[in-house]
Amino acid sequence: MSTTLTLELKSNAYSQFLTEFRRLDLEQNAGHETQVVHTDSNGGVHTYFFRSKNFALVAYAHDGAKIMLTDYNHVSKPGSAGVDDFLGALKRGGGGSTQMNVDLTRVVTLTSEAARSKLVERMMREVMSDGKIADLNKLEVVFKDYNHVAKRCGRLDVAGHYTPNWRPLEKDDYLIYFRSLGANTDGAKDASTVNGL
Repeated sequence: MSTTLTLELKSNAYSQFLTEFRRLDLEQNAGHETQVVHTDSNGGVHTYFFRSKNFALVAYAHDGAKIMLTDYNHVSKPGSAGVDDFLGALKRGGGGSTQMNVDLTRVVTLTSEAARSKLVERMMREVMSDGKIADLNKLEVVFKDYNHVAKRCGRLDVAGHYTPNWRPLEKDDYLIYFRSLGANTDGAKDASTVNGL
C-alpha cells in the first residue's frame, strides 16, 4: 500500500506538503512507499516514489514506466537553481536513467533534504516566495553530513533509526557539530559554509 502527496511550489502548499511528508515517514513502517505527485503548468503529471524511513527516493515515473534507481548519491557540484530550474527538474526527473542526475538532485533537495533539514526548507521557501537562487553546491555539506549531525544531536540512533525526539535539523545543529570537530579540520570550513547560508 502506498500514500500519495501533492507537491506544489507555492509557499503555503509546500509547507503543508513537508509537514505531511515528515509525518508519514515517521509513522509508517520501514519500506512504506509515498508517491509524490507534481502537476506542471501544462497538466503533465510527474510522480516520484519515496520509501520510509529517511525519505529515500527509490524511483520515478517516466513514459508510463516506474524507473527504479540503482544509485541514490547526489551528483557532485549540482550548481544553483531558481524556481524555474526546480519546476524543470520535476518535469524531467531522471530522463529514463537509473542513475542520479542534476534534476533528481534538485527533486531530492525539494523533498527529502528539505524534510530532513529546516535550513534546506527555509532556502527552498525563499526560492518560491522571494525568487531567490539557491546555491546547491554550498548545500552539499548539509546533504552529506545529515546522518553524522542527526546522530550527534540525538535525532538518529547509532544504527541510523529515528529516536523519539527526531525533528528536522536546524542551522545551529550543523554549526554545533562542525565546530565540535575542531578548528584545524574540515569542520571549521564546513561551519563557515553553513554559517553563510
